[in-house]
Parts: sequence; C-alpha cells; structure tokens
Amino acid sequence: MTAYFADRALSGVIPESIFDGGDQTVTAVFTLTAALANTDTVTFMTIPNGAYIDDLTVTSSIIDSGVGNAFRFSLGDSNAAGRYMTAVAQPNNTTGLVGTKINVFPTSSPGGLTYGYLIGTNTGDGTIILTVTAGPTTGNTSGVIVLTASYSFAARTATS
Repeated sequence: MTAYFADRALSGVIPESIFDGGDQTVTAVFTLTAALANTDTVTFMTIPNGAYIDDLTVTSSIIDSGVGNAFRFSLGDSNAAGRYMTAVAQPNNTTGLVGTKINVFPTSSPGGLTYGYLIGTNTGDGTIILTVTAGPTTGNTSGVIVLTASYSFAARTATS
C-alpha cells in the first residue's frame, strides 16, 4: 500500500473555517506519478471540525487503460473508509470518472450525506481519503483525480 497526498492535503494547507453559517466549496487535485494499486490511499483534504458534508464529487482522467471496470475505490475518512462512496468503478478504458457523487446516505451507520464533524461529537477535523479497493488492470502513471467538497456550518445561536 502506498499513501499519496493531494495538493490540499500537503503540510500547512487547511481549509478556512467559518462557524457563523454558510457554505464552503473546496477542490483538491491529486496528480498521478505512478499507477495506483489495490489498498493505495489518496488523502485529499481536511474538513474543519464543526462542518457538515453537503456534497462530495470525484472526477478523474483515465486511471485504468485496461478493458472493463477493474479500477474501483471507496471515499471516506480515517474512521470509515467507505463513509461517502463505496464500490465506485471507472466506467471504461476510454472515459474518466464523470462527476461521481456520494452514494452512501444517512441511513448508513453513520455516514454519507450530512455527516457532520461536530464539535464535541467527533474529535478534531476530518480527513477525506480515497482508498483503492480494486487496482486497475493496466494503470496509467499520469493524469489527475479531482475531489470537490461542499460543506456547511450551522449558524451559531445568539447568547447574551
């Protein structure tokens, strides 16, 4: 297993935290330097403590140049590898992923859409991680995987 890091997961890159409400959309880009293999991970970004996940979208160039849907991945965090996406496959060997969105919903235990990194409930910030669950038949050594995350903060209650 090899652990890779996207541009927003590099040292010193922390998304802005706005605790008075509002939405944030952040994009992270991972540039391939080697073919991905089963159990490899790509850490994309940190979601600040106190945020709720509104949407996650993964797109990519062609990762698997072989035949079929061999390349598969899950998207989660350090506590649950498939919290947001499970069993996602590249459609074929001529098309990259096109806007794959969250496919795990709140009825899961716990997870998916609206999962919150809540102050006092979860400790610290949340890290979004892609885990390769089936390596590509013939993996490309160049290209990109892009994660776009939308998250929001609940408005603070006024106190006197």
